[in-house]
Amino acid sequence: MKNLLLVPISVLSVFSRVTRSNNNPFESITITPLYAYGENSTIVVKSRASNFRITVYLNNDRYNGRQIVNTTINGSGNFSFTYNNSYTRIKNQLYVALTYNNVTTYSERIDMNITSSGYDVVNTHQEITSDNYLAVLNDDFNWEKKKATYTFNNFEDYYIPDYFQKFDFGNFYISVPEEQRSFFGCNAKLVITYKNGVFDNLAGAENGFVELPLKRRLTNGKFYFSLEKNIYVDPITLAVSSDKLSGYVQTRHIYFPRNSMQNQEDYYCYFAFSKFGLDKDLVYHYFSIRALRNIVGDCHNSKYCVQKLYK
Repeated sequence: MKNLLLVPISVLSVFSRVTRSNNNPFESITITPLYAYGENSTIVVKSRASNFRITVYLNNDRYNGRQIVNTTINGSGNFSFTYNNSYTRIKNQLYVALTYNNVTTYSERIDMNITSSGYDVVNTHQEITSDNYLAVLNDDFNWEKKKATYTFNNFEDYYIPDYFQKFDFGNFYISVPEEQRSFFGCNAKLVITYKNGVFDNLAGAENGFVELPLKRRLTNGKFYFSLEKNIYVDPITLAVSSDKLSGYVQTRHIYFPRNSMQNQEDYYCYFAFSKFGLDKDLVYHYFSIRALRNIVGDCHNSKYCVQKLYK
């Protein structure tokens, strides 16, 4: 990623290979980067057999062979273990012990140094790549290092609402390779600037800004975002509120009240993603919502307006 505020001290380095143990019961063991500021890290085991033990050890200038994960896998499939970084230092090494059929095999050590978060601004259809790596121990008991990639789709510089002045979150999504999706995470919000009290009835509105928390969902291999909590819209005026008012109906979209686009030509907005991806970065996308289409006739008399779209 570009424009990092703090540069990670180093990334993972790979040591020499270890002879494969016979009949390894796992496909891979994946370890996420170690993070500063108390962020948790994750170990994911993909197994094809049961009844084997995984132990992960930590070495640094304070601990030698500290166990951070020690558990028995009793079934096949994917298993995830989260541990905090209370034992980690700036420079660390991890290694794994696998016990299966009363035989224990040790991996070589791999550097897992503490990393710092950075800052990015993304544009249309931009792909960004993590600075940090996933450390993957394959079934040959060799370490691999893999960066993560994220593609921002339809994140344009400006957005023109449809004829009913609805902002549709379904246009925006982030593509993540299949093998990396279980490690993808972020906190997301949409911030809109406004005038004339247009969004004063929404929670999070203050001094001409409204912050709208978003939730993500995985659909057909793509991460989409929507309002964390549904809001309410007046089908006649298109005024919106966080509370259910008389005559208002529930919606998962943002509507711009009638005539508000004429009072303010552009609404300046941005998406903010915190703790994004492997790097736990801050990622922003700035854009404008432009009023180039006006409502003709009464919205509440149209079968294509709120009555159809609010569900």
